[in-house]
Amino acid sequence: MREIIAVKKDFIAFNKKSFCQDRLLTSGKAYYLHYKDNNKFCGYAGKECVKQKCSNDLNIVPDFTKSLISNFKKETKIIQGKKHIHRANLSKSDISMAIEYVILRQSKMKKFKKANYFILNDYYKEYLKTNTLSLNSIKHILNIEEKAPLKFKLDNLLTCYAYEYKILLALKNIPINKRAYLISILSNLRQYYTLTDKQIEGLKEWFKRIKNKEIAEAKLKKFLYAKIP
Repeated sequence: MREIIAVKKDFIAFNKKSFCQDRLLTSGKAYYLHYKDNNKFCGYAGKECVKQKCSNDLNIVPDFTKSLISNFKKETKIIQGKKHIHRANLSKSDISMAIEYVILRQSKMKKFKKANYFILNDYYKEYLKTNTLSLNSIKHILNIEEKAPLKFKLDNLLTCYAYEYKILLALKNIPINKRAYLISILSNLRQYYTLTDKQIEGLKEWFKRIKNKEIAEAKLKKFLYAKIP
């Protein structure tokens, strides 16, 4: 039997089929599974399925779904910032956070102003080649994140990425002639890495009108970074 690994946890379309017995995944997020021998995608999985099927340690798998809290009331975890710069030994969460940081800045947030950071290029290539990062790479990445401006902190980038995903999904569910407001919000998010409380309240009202459970029931968190001209 071919060995399977989980390479990330990320957003997915609502009601995608699970790798395990074609069960429907209803949370709007899942683990992405790859075959270890060729790194090819083979399916999505929820937590229990991934525990059964995957051989790698899930504690070091990057999770890009943490910041928008959840789609449903039962999941209310909010991540908190941690300091890593002085740690002698790295934890499993340090590994996943370093991977998250590199992938967000070098790949997932390409349409955000100045997200790409050339110093992280080699680390991104290292991850693509090996599905992991060396100890020295992780330490350097965490130092970069620790010293970065607030808008480039990992927590803020995860929040930006989650908002972008939800807005893009919402845009697919409304007519073209009614998209101007959401497009303007998305433009502001990509330029300033934040939204005002007023903009967030406006999004909530728009999301409530959309006939898509994943959007209508999304819980929107406020930004810690709030600098908008």
